[in-house]
Amino acid sequence: MAETAPVKDHRFRIRIKMLLVLLGISLVPLVVFGYIAQRDIEEVSRYTVKASTAIGDSASTDSAQALENLGAGMIRQKAIDVALQCQICLRHHPGVSIEKFQEDEEFQKIAVQSVGVTGYTIVFDKQGVMRFHPNGELVNYDMHNWKDMLPGFWALFEQALDGSSSGGYYNWQDSDRVIRRKFMYIAPINGTPYRVAATTYIDEFSRPAEDTKQRIATATANIRAEINKGIDGIRYSFMMIMAAMLLIVAAISFLLSRMITNPIVVLIKGAKAIGRVEMEHTVEVKTGDELEELADSFNKMAWDLKWHMEDLKCTTAEKERLQRELEIARGIHNCAFSPSTRPISEG
Repeated sequence: MAETAPVKDHRFRIRIKMLLVLLGISLVPLVVFGYIAQRDIEEVSRYTVKASTAIGDSASTDSAQALENLGAGMIRQKAIDVALQCQICLRHHPGVSIEKFQEDEEFQKIAVQSVGVTGYTIVFDKQGVMRFHPNGELVNYDMHNWKDMLPGFWALFEQALDGSSSGGYYNWQDSDRVIRRKFMYIAPINGTPYRVAATTYIDEFSRPAEDTKQRIATATANIRAEINKGIDGIRYSFMMIMAAMLLIVAAISFLLSRMITNPIVVLIKGAKAIGRVEMEHTVEVKTGDELEELADSFNKMAWDLKWHMEDLKCTTAEKERLQRELEIARGIHNCAFSPSTRPISEG
């Protein structure tokens, strides 16, 4: 008798397929939604940081420009005021040489005044010779010597040699050899060959705006950190939701696969029992769906098969009985007409 091939058990394979299908149906939309949501949140984050940075830069730039303009106006006004003070003093002392005024401490205080934090006023004549300067080494110094060394400074300085007013920015190297921008305004002392220049570093006036810019940058960095922290929290929550959904879907898929595969396993066992001619075997499936109908059909098929086998068995037995009777009758007939049993004739 040929051996039957072993039946492969596909229960786990079916469950895995169902699990993958349900996971795909459930998690793919969630992953897509999460990706789109996270992308939008990050885009809003970038826009917020960019907007706040742009607003901060614009505010600090506008503030710095306004303060620089205010500082330039203050320097201009300082030069005009000192020129007017020097003019009044010189008019009250006609015929006094400039050398005498250089020895007068009171006039020195008028000619050389502070501007801003580090700035000062100076007095020079129309030949470009410095007459009053906070640095004594530059008193009576010919400023033409700076023409090539400080071209920006000299361009402003030279404009006022003809007695006109001038003002503007120029670069200056401080004692630390750092190049910084200065503003200078030159006002003539009317009726005299002298001019007053007021100058200082312009960033002394714009420094509050720079401080504000730093505070805005710090606040922007804090906002960026908070936004990133929020995004990380959202990402963590999303991962937790994904993990929970994965467990829930896996559990549902497993239960659903058991609901589907268990009746199939019962039917497989029933088919094997029928194969062993265990015709009394019935399958019990109570799912209320097509699988239960299939089990009922299987039981009906088994009952019909049992009835037909019993009917076939009865028919076969009847045929065998008739066959035996026919063989007996044939044997009797053969004996009756056998020569050995024929009667001896008289004669």
